Amino acid sequence: MPTLIPLEPTPPVPTTSVRLGGLIGDAMAMDQPLQLLNPLAPALYGDGTRNLSVHPTTGRVEGVTLFSIRLFKTKPEGKQRRPAKPVPDSLR
Repeated sequence: MPTLIPLEPTPPVPTTSVRLGGLIGDAMAMDQPLQLLNPLAPALYGDGTRNLSVHPTTGRVEGVTLFSIRLFKTKPEGKQRRPAKPVPDSLR
């Protein structure tokens, strides 16, 4: 009589991608994190306004974002997006 071997459940596939932001997230992703504090750093390291918190109506700076987590929904690998249909010339 054959022996039954229990199967282990497969772990779920994550459907989100995580990106860290803010000053701490940017510093962890950089090869030279002290360039974030250098006012004479090349433009490659940004202009310093990326991590500012701005009021949506007044446009005034309210603070600095130290750490943020952004979640992006990922597409399953098996499904591909259909190409967009061309717009007829009569609607252009």
